[in-house]
Amino acid sequence: VIERVNSYNHLGLLFQDNLKWDTHVDEKTKSMRKLLNMLRPLKYHLSRRVIENACNTYIRPIIEYVTPHLGTLPCHLLTMIESTQYEAARLVANVPMGTSYIKLLDELGWPSITERFVYLRMIVFHKLYYSYAPGHLCNKLVRNTQIHPTYNYSLRGRVLQHDLPVLLPNNSTMASRNSFFYTATLEWNNFDIVSRKVKPLGRFKQTLKNELFPKKIVYHYSADRKWNSILTRLRLGYSDLNSHLFKRHLRDNPLCNTCKKPETVLN
Repeated sequence: VIERVNSYNHLGLLFQDNLKWDTHVDEKTKSMRKLLNMLRPLKYHLSRRVIENACNTYIRPIIEYVTPHLGTLPCHLLTMIESTQYEAARLVANVPMGTSYIKLLDELGWPSITERFVYLRMIVFHKLYYSYAPGHLCNKLVRNTQIHPTYNYSLRGRVLQHDLPVLLPNNSTMASRNSFFYTATLEWNNFDIVSRKVKPLGRFKQTLKNELFPKKIVYHYSADRKWNSILTRLRLGYSDLNSHLFKRHLRDNPLCNTCKKPETVLN
């Protein structure tokens, strides 16, 4: 007798009987939080770079395996993943709860989960587009050759096939519009033409990072853990200065006790 189950784990991907991904994302975020809790006691003893490397090596791959290729995830699942990344970012920067997530990502030079998923989907789509992947997958793409004819000889007004957008697959249902091929095709067609023409995969990855990811600032990793954390909190506006405490409703006024002016970083 075949047992009927609500979900089934196949090669690390949890399938549900209702064709949703809630169980998969929930299990992956739980696994990430377990590892974060193991790193938490070490946050005062290890440098910022070491903790960040640990998060990128052991925690981030948990959610990046398969998940970006499921297509467009519902907002509540993306929020669940973003909140887990927020906890990882707080651990790396050693800042308290309530720190601005956007400022924290800029401080660390991390992309949001949405941007990270676009990056990973574009890498896979690039392999499909330039036939680096198996043929049965590459044949799923239908290039739009109806805009202008393509020729084998040199012509000033010629439009190369790789300049043309890829036709969208069937999108008659919401499930098809949330699928990987529909989502990735939309993102590819909206991508810069010059970037799409970069054929070597390594150069294409670097182009994607330059366009999607914020830049890392080297001096943010300087100093030991204690002083690095203090400087980080000052930059993020979440330190123990009166002006910062006043914004968090922990002080009655933002004034300095000595000069009676707002106690800011410049002060």
